[in-house]
Amino acid sequence: MSHQTPCTVRPARPDDIPVLCLLKWQFALGEDATFVVRASPEDWMRDMFGPDPRISAVVAEVGGTVVGMAIVTQRFCAGWVGPLFAVDDVFVVADQRGRGIGMALLAGAARHAIDHGAPFIELTVREDNEPALRLYRRAGFERVPGVTLVLGGDALTTLVDGERSDETCSEHSPGRHAASG
Repeated sequence: MSHQTPCTVRPARPDDIPVLCLLKWQFALGEDATFVVRASPEDWMRDMFGPDPRISAVVAEVGGTVVGMAIVTQRFCAGWVGPLFAVDDVFVVADQRGRGIGMALLAGAARHAIDHGAPFIELTVREDNEPALRLYRRAGFERVPGVTLVLGGDALTTLVDGERSDETCSEHSPGRHAASG
C-alpha cells in the first residue's frame, strides 16, 4: 500500500489566482471549450476579492501544491430572498484524480453555501461526462427536470437584429428604433 500525501481543501486566496487561471484553462481544454476562457488574472482578482465579489473558489492542496478547484458563483432569482450558489467548475489535475479530491471540493463548496445561508447549491454538467455525473450522484446531487439552452455567437446577434423574429412585435431598446410594420 503506497503512502499518499494528505489533501486539504480551503477557500481560495488572492495568491491562488495564477493557479486558478491555469486550472480553468486545463478544465476548458478537457471540455474543448477554450473559447470561453477570457478572464485575465486581474479580472479574477476583481471578481473574487474586489468590492463586489461575484465568484469564490475552494482549492485542494497536496503537499502545499494546489491540485484542484471548485468555482462557486452566486446566483440571483427574482422573488427569492437570500443567496443561491452554483458550482460552475470542478477540476482536479489528472494525476491526483481518484483520491476523493473532487468530493472534498464539493464539500468545500457546500460549506461555503451553508456559511452564507443558502438552502442548496446547483450545478450543470454535460450529459456525456460520466465520471462527473458519478461523482455528483455520490455527493447527493439530484437531477431536476429542465433543459439548459445556450444562445451565443452569431445566433445571439441574429436574434437581437430580428432576423429570427416571426412575430409582429419587436424588441425596443434605448438608441434603437422599433421595427415598423
